[in-house]
Amino acid sequence: MFQADQLSERLERGIAAAQEGNRELARRLLKQVVDQDERNARAWFWLSGVVDDPNNREVCLQHVLELEPDNVAAYEALQALRRQRLEQILQTAVAAAQKGQRDHARNLFRQVVEQDERQVEAWIWLAELAPDLDEREICLENALVLDPQNEAVRRDLERVRRLRVEIAEARAAARPRLVGVSPEPEVPVPAAAHSVSDPFADPYGCPYCGVATAPEDRKCHACGGKLWLRYPKRQERSSWFWVAFSLQVALAAWNTIGVVFLLMYVAYRVGADQAYRLVPAYLGLPSAVPRPLLAEAFAVLPRSVFLASLASLLLSLVVLVGLYLRGRPFFFLFLGNGVLSTVLTVGVTLQLRGQAILCGLGGIAMAVALIWLAFQIQDDFFSEEKRILLRPEPEAVEGHDFWLHGRRFAKAGMWALAAVHLRKALAWLPDNADLHLDLALAYLQLGRYGDAEAALAGGRRLDPRGRRVQEVSALLERVRAQASQG
Repeated sequence: MFQADQLSERLERGIAAAQEGNRELARRLLKQVVDQDERNARAWFWLSGVVDDPNNREVCLQHVLELEPDNVAAYEALQALRRQRLEQILQTAVAAAQKGQRDHARNLFRQVVEQDERQVEAWIWLAELAPDLDEREICLENALVLDPQNEAVRRDLERVRRLRVEIAEARAAARPRLVGVSPEPEVPVPAAAHSVSDPFADPYGCPYCGVATAPEDRKCHACGGKLWLRYPKRQERSSWFWVAFSLQVALAAWNTIGVVFLLMYVAYRVGADQAYRLVPAYLGLPSAVPRPLLAEAFAVLPRSVFLASLASLLLSLVVLVGLYLRGRPFFFLFLGNGVLSTVLTVGVTLQLRGQAILCGLGGIAMAVALIWLAFQIQDDFFSEEKRILLRPEPEAVEGHDFWLHGRRFAKAGMWALAAVHLRKALAWLPDNADLHLDLALAYLQLGRYGDAEAALAGGRRLDPRGRRVQEVSALLERVRAQASQG
């Protein structure tokens, strides 16, 4: 039995050995740590990197996620391991199918879709190997939902459905008819009746409280939650954005140099000793420069032109600071800055003479380039509205995916959407007590006390003396008591 300091020392030695590539020593040291301390998530994580068997590596990573559900590194490593294993199973299944081993191939393909239901290739193969038309139709429907542009799958599905109709008609024609019996007409069953047992079947249900809403509703009429959110059209900054940003930096520097150059040019023309002494006069402030000299300076460069150049400089600096934030007002400011800079540089250039005109022409070219770039980076600034649908996130493919999404939606107060993901997660991780309790809390927030009690019972079965089980149980009793009194 090791002491705490000995375990810590072995853990650090094991990590160092793993980093140096000494897998055998690292494996032995880290195994000693987890044998003595099964709740050491750090030791489990490093052990996962030095074990040879992929199954053992998966066990190590699962231990990490059970202890630290939000461990992103362990989650990504486990996902990569499962994707690799899934690809191997898929390849083995294809080889078995091509060899004519239909039952073995079908079992392997079923393993694939059970672990990742978005595998289009596996659904197509399952349709090919299906023992009857019903199963074949289901597999083709799933494949077409995942790949709507697959015309081959669409044709196969239509062929299966036509064949089903032909078989049904043939059977009906061969069936003996009873004379004198008038069967009662069948009562059509509303489509909604099939989803009554599932309170979250309607994708337009409120993601906060689960109440049914219309697709065009902006807010939930029951809880007032917003049903639409704005999402940026482009998540990452585009390459044109960085070009525009760099050009804005250049424009700000150019405007700074331009203002300084204008002052120096005027000072040179009128014979002033120090150009900066002209600034107060151009700003309308008291100045020590003699009046005749000021009059001559204003004749060379009117105050309006200088103030406009200074305004352009200040605007370019503001735009430079705000451009990185990608707010819509800054886009219009960026566009307006390009237009204004074009107008101002044209006006200033008309006041210049000699070689100074070349500088003005350069400023005009840069300002026009800003206007062109503004139309290339619109999607970096604008957003679009999307309806929040009561359905699982498409990128969630297995238990921990759904669990993490469920927790995220719970933090946002979207309890119905959280419940949808937590129920999916529970199908993958039925022996996780914390997951049962998370679902119980979501049901509790939705006022579904019976469902909350059932989820709590699952957590209590797995961890009967757990502190969190007792807390959720007490909360449920308190809330139910308050509801009955109200």
